[in-house]
Amino acid sequence: EITTRLVGSEMCIRDRSKNAVHCLSRWIKGCNPLVKELMPTGYLPYNHRYLTMKQYKIITKHLGDPYED
Repeated sequence: EITTRLVGSEMCIRDRSKNAVHCLSRWIKGCNPLVKELMPTGYLPYNHRYLTMKQYKIITKHLGDPYED
């Protein structure tokens, strides 16, 4: 499992703290197709510390892969 803090830190480069989780959450909430695709996977926006690989792949499909360069 992948932590939302890790992904948030990579996606929101300037926020290397717990704020990175909030940043990632805002990005997710701002993308309705992403939210719709995440919900059936068991993703809970207000109580979610870890991402499954499937959730991570869905997020990166919509928001881009932070490790791709």
